[in-house]
Amino acid sequence: MHTFLTLALLFHVIACLPPQIIHQTQHLTNGYSFEYEAEDGSKRREIGTFTYRENDTQPVLFVRGMYSYFVDGREFIVHYEAGQKGTRTRGDIVPKKINYAQSKNKIV
Repeated sequence: MHTFLTLALLFHVIACLPPQIIHQTQHLTNGYSFEYEAEDGSKRREIGTFTYRENDTQPVLFVRGMYSYFVDGREFIVHYEAGQKGTRTRGDIVPKKINYAQSKNKIV
């Protein structure tokens, strides 16, 4: 019985490990960029660049990227950008923009 429980626990621990990275690159030039792909097909790619606003000595970081993952064989992809104007995302699981003025009197 003890051996069975030990094997069951070991299997659970192995099943919960994150997927192994099979491809990875990174660069550091006027910002950064990296990308990787895991053995389960999930991916992430990101580029960060520094820019200067007019009459400003402090740089602003602008980030653009994407990530993807699979659930039940379906791939979900999310793209994002972030900078001095805020963050924007788009993708399969990102809620669409809601017009609150029109939906104010509706029950959802």
